[in-house]
Parts: sequence; structure tokens; C-alpha cells
Amino acid sequence: MNFNQSYRSFVLGMAQNPRIKNLILTRGRNFARRFIAGDTLEEALQAVEALEHERIHAILDLLGEMVTSEVEARRFQNQLLQLVRALGALP
Repeated sequence: MNFNQSYRSFVLGMAQNPRIKNLILTRGRNFARRFIAGDTLEEALQAVEALEHERIHAILDLLGEMVTSEVEARRFQNQLLQLVRALGALP
């Protein structure tokens, strides 16, 4: 196993730890809020539109590091396609 695989396994393992997960969800969210466009597609699109109005270009990333099964991968794929279509529909 190379370094990247080991690191990924470590991070995924930590993310599944209930105590770590709770800590991130309760305290880490406020810290990261300025970097998060939203929890839903609609919130993210509103953030993008607001930034574009100020002539600031945005980059959206749908995080999928926790995908561990084919079912989750298909769900993630569908979310990415929704995001691309929604961005393409913006004026």
C-alpha cells in the first residue's frame, strides 16, 4: 500500500469515528462555513449567483470522499450531473 492509499484509509477511518464525526459536524462547520457554498444544490447556486453578481467567479466541488459502494457512486454521479445541468442553466 502506497502513501496515498494509506493516507486515504486513515482519513476515511477517522471520518467514520462517531466522536470525530460529531466534533467536525458541531465545531468544524463554523470554521469552514466561509468555504462552503451550501448544503443543498439550491443554496450553492444562490451563492454562485451572488458571487457572480460581484464579478467573482466561483468553483463548486461536490465532495465524494466517503463513497464506498457502487450504489453510493451512482448517487454521487447523479448529484454531479444535477450540478452540471444546474450550472449550465444559469444565465
